[in-house]
Order: sequence, then C-alpha cells, then structure tokens
Amino acid sequence: MLVFNTPQYFLLLIIIPALFVFQNLRKKNRGALLFSHSVWKGNNYIFKQSSLLIFKNISTFFLYMGLLFIVLALTDPSIVGRENNYLSKGVDIMVVLDESPSMSAKDFPPVNRFESAKEIILKFIEGRENDSVGVVSFGDDAVLRVPLTLDYKSVSESVKNLKLMSLGEGTAIGMGLAVSVLHLKNSTATSKVIILLTDGVNNAGEVLPLSAARAAQEYNIKIYTIGIGSLEPVELEFVNPETGMITRADLPAGGFDQTLLEDIASITGGNFYKASSPGMLETVLQGIDYLERSRKIIETRIKSKPIYYIFTIWAIVFISTFYLIRKSILGEIL
Repeated sequence: MLVFNTPQYFLLLIIIPALFVFQNLRKKNRGALLFSHSVWKGNNYIFKQSSLLIFKNISTFFLYMGLLFIVLALTDPSIVGRENNYLSKGVDIMVVLDESPSMSAKDFPPVNRFESAKEIILKFIEGRENDSVGVVSFGDDAVLRVPLTLDYKSVSESVKNLKLMSLGEGTAIGMGLAVSVLHLKNSTATSKVIILLTDGVNNAGEVLPLSAARAAQEYNIKIYTIGIGSLEPVELEFVNPETGMITRADLPAGGFDQTLLEDIASITGGNFYKASSPGMLETVLQGIDYLERSRKIIETRIKSKPIYYIFTIWAIVFISTFYLIRKSILGEIL
C-alpha cells in the first residue's frame, strides 16, 4: 500500500495551476512574438513559428511533471505492507496415496479415482497455512515423494507428477504407513497426522498395516483412513508404464478392506471415512482439516519501504529534459 508520510506538502501542488495561469496571462498581455535567437540566420529561420510552439509546449509539460514529482518526493512516499510471523508450530501432515491399478476405476467422473484424488489433495494443500505437508505413495513398495515442508508449491508439483503403477501393481498399505511414521516420529509439532487414501486390500510389502498403526500410536501420530470408490463392479482403464499398453477391464465388486481401515484409524485415535464420489472425498478432507486445525499465534509486523528517491530521480529527469529542450533545441526564449 502506498502511504504519504507528510501529506501537507500536497498543498504545494497549487504552484502548478498558478504557474499555468500566470504564463497564459503574461502571453495575452504582451504583443511580442516568441522565438529563439538560435534560429536567426540572417533573413531566414530554421524553424517555423508552429514548430517553436510545439517544442515550447512539450518543454512546459516536462516542467510541470518535474514540479509534480518534486512535490510527491517531499510528501515522503512509502510502500507499507504486513508480514506475518508464526510463533506457534502448525500441524505436520503426511498424505499417503495408493498408486495401484484399481485406482484407475472410472467411478469418479469426469476422471478416474486416482486423478480425482490428486485434484482434491491439491485443493487441500492450497488451504494449508503454517502446516508442514509431505507426500508418500505406494504400490508394491512405498516411497517418500516429498518430505515435510512449508513449500506448498513443491508439494503440489510432487502430487501432480504422481503416476499410476510407478511402483508396481500391488497395494502395500503397511509400507506406505511405515514410511510416513518414519518421517513423522521426530516431529515436534503439537499434532502429527497421516491421511491414507486407498481403494484396495493390503497384498504387498514387508510391513503389516496394523503393525505400522501401532508404531504410529507409539509416536502419537493420528491416522485418518479414507476408503475410495464404490463397492460395485466398475470399469477401469490404465496405461502400463513398462509396456505402454492400454489395459481395460472390469473391476469386480468388493473394493477396500473397510475393517482394516477402521482398525488402523481406531488404534491411532483417528477416523475412518468412505468416499464414493469426488464430492464426498472433498468433504472428507474438509472435515479432517476442521478437526486438525491448530491454534495459531501470529505476530504481525508492519514494514515500510521509503520510495521518495524514485520520485526525486524522475523529477530530475523531467526538469533536465525541460532545460535540454529550452537551451539546446530552442535556445534562449526571448
């Protein structure tokens, strides 16, 4: 925001219209013809009277602009802004997303479960403020895609780059949770949270999901589990990253292991949710956001940056241009 610290100097702006009136009154009250002595070359002139008037008017404009910027510089203009410093630590959140082929099921229009989940996770990240966020994805194994960070742009880019089956065709829920616990256990945040999104049954990995849940409980990490998709048969379509071939098939009824997801959440003090549509999934994440909002202590600082020197420089440029035209181009005006 632009602020003028000494606005009383704006009263000096009266000089500009006063000077304009004075110049025009003086012009009317004298019969002499304005011309430059530098154009006198015996019986001929370099410039016509119309050319002299054009250059004179241009130079006068620069004079007025110079006076205007001198007054603006005297008002001591500054750019004032607010800077928020968080004195309290936010929530540490690890998002864990299933990359198995079943996530390509087409019951989350207009895209599939996986792409829809990514879009809604991105909205969830956009709503964060002072909460560290990390991302883990899993298939046959689990990988930390981005560690806990306040750099939401990096987290969002990581989510956008996630691809189906980049970690194989399995569903290693236990590994996904274990990797998340490993990166949350030393956190000093008042609340540590894992949000697990899956549509399948644990069938891969070396760590059992309930074992990972008990480890999370030991480190006071709360797990919210979300079962994605309907329990009805549904068509799926995915591109095999190894062969590049498109596979289309019918996913049989069944879906996620609700009992397992409920147990994981129960052990850690979290909640289990069903999400059979994009709207329901977005509502679930909004609900988790509401439950896990930390008490924020914010110190607001007002920062002021003076910019009078910018106006001073422009004033010098305008006044110098005025004299350059009057002295170098027109010569002395008589």
